[in-house]
Order: sequence, then structure tokens, then C-alpha cells
Amino acid sequence: DESIPVEVETSALSGGENFILLEAGTFHNCGLSSYGHIYCWGSDSSGQLGENEDGDNLQEDTPSLVDTSELTDLTGFISLALGNWFSCGLAVNGKAYCWGGDQNGQLGENSDGDNLPENIPVQVDNSALGSGVRFVSLTAGESHACGLSSEGKAYCWGKGFYEQLGNGNFVDQNIPTPVDLSNLPAGSRFVEIHAGGEFTCGLASDGKAYCWGRDNHGQLGENADGDNLDEPIPVAVDTSALSTGTSFSSLVTGYAHACGLSSDGKAYCWGTDSNGQLGENADGDNLDENIPVEVDTSAFTAGSSFKSLAAGGGSHTCGLASDGKAYCWGLDNKGQLGENADGDNLSESIPVAVDTSSLTPGSQFISLHLGGAHSCGIASDGKAYCWGDDQYGQLGENADSDNLDENIPVEVNSSVLGPGGSFTALSLGGGHTCGLSSSGKAYCWGANFFGQLGESPSGGNLKEDIPVEVDDSAL
Repeated sequence: DESIPVEVETSALSGGENFILLEAGTFHNCGLSSYGHIYCWGSDSSGQLGENEDGDNLQEDTPSLVDTSELTDLTGFISLALGNWFSCGLAVNGKAYCWGGDQNGQLGENSDGDNLPENIPVQVDNSALGSGVRFVSLTAGESHACGLSSEGKAYCWGKGFYEQLGNGNFVDQNIPTPVDLSNLPAGSRFVEIHAGGEFTCGLASDGKAYCWGRDNHGQLGENADGDNLDEPIPVAVDTSALSTGTSFSSLVTGYAHACGLSSDGKAYCWGTDSNGQLGENADGDNLDENIPVEVDTSAFTAGSSFKSLAAGGGSHTCGLASDGKAYCWGLDNKGQLGENADGDNLSESIPVAVDTSSLTPGSQFISLHLGGAHSCGIASDGKAYCWGDDQYGQLGENADSDNLDENIPVEVNSSVLGPGGSFTALSLGGGHTCGLSSSGKAYCWGANFFGQLGESPSGGNLKEDIPVEVDDSAL
């Protein structure tokens, strides 16, 4: 593991080619290059790297070009979506391609239902979309995926046991099936789709949110009676808590909770509250909520409101306020809330301000990113800061490799970036972190058990405590 960033090996990249987007999965990563190519590295147990037609499924310690030799009409990719053991990419032509594990049909390509893993990309069946209709975005859950079409309709495929596909039943689907829109008003369409662990939510053009699938913790946000029954088609998220005349402007999903940002800058969350990740109850009863509850902003500077939300963490949530301050709430067993220098590590049921004493004077956070039990943010001066679990060096800050958890943000060691280098994007896995620099190079740090740091030579390193450059020699 590396406790400070190491540059991801990029020797595979062509001259002038660099990374423009990174996505970190649990044990593998993928990057989109400026030429529209996808490179993946790390665990390849199910073929999720998409690079070896021979099917040896060996992990790759450096980025490998996703094999598209059999895709004759492909001109390049524009986005990525990673599930647990599979990967998907959206192409310029609006077609979707997936590769890796297919035990639940999450590759969306085989109507014969053989459900065999695919070691190179296969086209997601788009027969349900209709002539001239294309995908405009993709999202991946634990074992299912969904795509938003150019018509504003949603299509899902893969695991359906908890009815997370939204088509009216709980059967796995090997090809995309239309999400039932019967509960949406006439003329309404989806503008966002987000897959949670075993549920899915969508934001409609009228500002209403709809969720479907597993509801064991109330993560669908729709039933005040608390029956917590799974829903096979989209149901409207209850908006009774929202201010009159307001609607949702964006959504985020965690594993079993979801949050929405309203048009007046307020945040609302629903679902599991086992560790206070809904941010609404100062009494700390931590009861699940079946309908949205307003996130408590009593700690905010007067007049400030939420600007963005991040809920990717397993049991914590964070938000960026209009005054540039960051706030987190929920589980704090590893210091992932970034607020208590005294190290008591008590969970917080309402937002607490992330300590910014380590930031450059005058700078503030402009983006937040959550991992399993650690959090990171990019500041306005391009520096990256992380806090929380540092078991594998995923905070990227300590060359001495003591791997102690950090209760307040610490600056990610950026010495490998060179003079004037800065971070422009971050993506967090469970035990590792990756960042994209202003020069288009990728760097990763933390756990490296499956080669997910993408460095060469790895020298058998199981972790890196500071950033290492991802090997781009394949680009």
C-alpha cells in the first residue's frame, strides 16, 4: 500500500494521450483517455478489465487497454460505470458496452441467458430502445446496471431479486428492459438515474424523485406507513417535508440510503440511519426514515445552504455548503467525518463542519468524494486532502507509513506531481484512492492487493502510502 500518491503507470498510452476520467471500483479501476480509449487495472477475476480474450483472468498491475477489436462501429468512449465485478462504458455513438461478471445478466447482452463472464466488451442489447434512440448516461449498482435514453426513459438489466430493475417483477434480466413509467405524470421524463446497492432512483423533469427496488431500510423514500415493502416499479419519493414551491434538483445514492438537494439549497435524506447518515436527528435515535427528512443545518454559517451532496460512503454522508465549508455526518469510527481533533470518533447524527485548519489560508473545498470509511476533498488551490481510515495508506499523506487514521483532513502528498501540479478529480474505492492531475496523469495510493494502483514496477508492494503514478505505457 502507498500512504502518499504514486503515479499510475501510463507508459501504455500513445504520445499525447492522457487520462480525462477515473473510476475506482472495489478491487479494480478504469480510466477514460483523451482519445476515447478505456484502460483498466487491478483484479480481473471475472474479466472486468476487458482486456484478455484468452480468458486467463490474471490481475493487471498496470493499465491495460480494453479490447475493442471486435467492435467495428466503435469510435470511442465518453463515460464509465463500474459495478462490483463488472464494468461498462458509454460510446460516442450512444451504444453501451459491458464486460466482466454476468451471473445476473448485468452485461445486458445475452438474450440466450448463458450468463457467462465476458473478458472483452460486448454490446448491451439496445433493441428495447427503438430506432434512433441512444443511451446518454449509465449507472451501475452492486449487480445491476441502468441506462438513461435520449428520450428520457430508463432501462435496467442484471439482478432483479429486489425489483431494482423497475420493470414490475423480481426476475434477473439479461438484456435491458424498460423501467415502468406508469407512476410518472404524462409528459414527464427522467433526467438523472442513480443505482444504489440494491435499489435505483431517478430524477424526473418535473423535479420529482422516484425510487424502486429494495426498501428494507426505507431507502425508496415513499411510504410513511413504514411497511418497507420492495417496489417493482418507480414510486414517487414523498415531498411533504420540502418547502412549498420547491423540488429536487439532484440526487445521490449510498448503499441503502439516498439524499436529494432541493431547489432552495436544502438537503433531504431517507433510508438507513444506523449511524446517523441521514443527518436529521440531534437526539441520536438513529431510526431509519421511510420518507425524506430535512438535514439539520444548525451548524451552518447564517445564510448559507447546501451546494452539493456526496453519499457514496457506506455509512456517512457529506455536503458542500454555499460558503465553501464542508460538512459530514454519520459513522465516524475511523475519523471519516473529519471534524474532531480530539479523536473521540463518535458518530454524528447532524452535520458537523470538517476541520479546515490544514488548508492553505484563503482556500476552500470545491468537491468532496467518499470511500468506504474515508473521505477526500479537492481545494480551490488544487490540493487534495483526505481523512478517516488509513489502514492501507489510502489517505496518501504519510511517507513514514505509520498508517494511523486521521480525524481531520491531511494534505495528500503531491511531491510526485512536480512543480505546479494539482489535482482536478478524485475517485475513492474501499481501501484505495485515485486522482487525476492537471497534466492528465493518474495517480493512486492505498491498498494494492490486486494491482489496483496501476504502478510499474510494483515490486510486490501490497500498499502505497503516498501517490504513485499510474503506468500509462499502454496508452
